[in-house]
Amino acid sequence: MAATMHAEAVLKTRAATLVGVGGRAGSGDALAAAAGVPCLDLESLIKASDALVIASPPASVPELVVAIGERVRALLIESPLPPSMATPTIPAMTAANLLHSPAVRSGLAEIAKMKPHHLQLRSAQPRPTWGAHGTDGHGGPLLDPGARLLPVLLAAASTSAVGAEQNEVGSADDRSISINLADGRTIDMRSSWADGPTYAELEAADAGGVVQISFFPFPRLEIDGRAIEPEEIPPVQSLGFVNQIERLVRVANGDAEPWLAFASGQGIRALLDH
Repeated sequence: MAATMHAEAVLKTRAATLVGVGGRAGSGDALAAAAGVPCLDLESLIKASDALVIASPPASVPELVVAIGERVRALLIESPLPPSMATPTIPAMTAANLLHSPAVRSGLAEIAKMKPHHLQLRSAQPRPTWGAHGTDGHGGPLLDPGARLLPVLLAAASTSAVGAEQNEVGSADDRSISINLADGRTIDMRSSWADGPTYAELEAADAGGVVQISFFPFPRLEIDGRAIEPEEIPPVQSLGFVNQIERLVRVANGDAEPWLAFASGQGIRALLDH
């Protein structure tokens, strides 16, 4: 699913050209055919590319990064990252597409003007059915969807996380994490696997007002109860995938730093595994 969105994002931007797709037999072939590009093995992808997107199961990522080495200019690695792996020797971004969403960026800019005494992110979705995501071994709801959402919560806090406590709210399918910040505040994220509609909302409040960012099915912004109507753009742009690829291009050209940085992605995984 993530690979499909990344491929579509490359096709939607003039900043990059999709030269090929690689992957498991069946899924890799199908995506390559849908995108109108060849299905290539890893060596061929490396030789043809300036930058690579890795959207593979976390356990396979370290071996891929070692095989790639320094033969491309930059990497984008889908989250969640593996629990531990060596830092790539080339610039590497951790995928956090929602950080690049236009509506989310607008919401974060509004929160930056505030002094929030309340900062919380809540989400619920049906138990995932793809791969190992819906199993206890994959980490539960704190990793999916939490690994995609926590970067936005930390960006809204505008400070470093210094400690975390996890709690099972009602069951293993309903988890929460409280993060202690360097300035003494605490922020909270609650993620659940539950039947019913998927939702995720970040809420920030101070004495002057409330900002709410909702993420699914597409990011939306609300300020003091007033919906800010977004520009009508394709989902792959609304969800931040296109802007994320364009950032990767700038990183590969030496014109920008990775965002979300690989080290930050490792830190988020450590918080979620705490």
